[in-house]
Parts: sequence; structure tokens; C-alpha cells
Amino acid sequence: MAKYDQIKDGMSYKEVTDIIGKEGSEQSSSKVGSTVIKTMKWQGDDYEFIFVNFTNDKVTFKSQANLK
Repeated sequence: MAKYDQIKDGMSYKEVTDIIGKEGSEQSSSKVGSTVIKTMKWQGDDYEFIFVNFTNDKVTFKSQANLK
């Protein structure tokens, strides 16, 4: 939960992977004009999942389930 709490709006994908300690898997992506939106998912032993939405490589939303 401490790592999840460190993820803040405006962070880059690299900053989030540095906090979590591994790459996420892309769940969806779309592009409208010059705006790229991606949803990334992380799964691990201490949590069921963490989802983070990025707009142009910046965090805009995060959610989690069963963090310990």
C-alpha cells in the first residue's frame, strides 16, 4: 500500500515502474489527435492488481484491489 500511495497524478510511466519495481502490462490504449491514453496493469504477490491510466505518459487515474 505504501508504494501505491506514492503514485501521484502527473507522474510518468517510468516513475511509476520505479516505484512498483517492475513493468506493467498494457490493458488498453487509444489515440485521439495527439493525445495517447493507456491503461496499465500490475499484478503481484502483495496485491491482486493495480491499474494506472496515463494520458500522454502522465498518471491521470489509479485504482487497486486487495492491497496489503
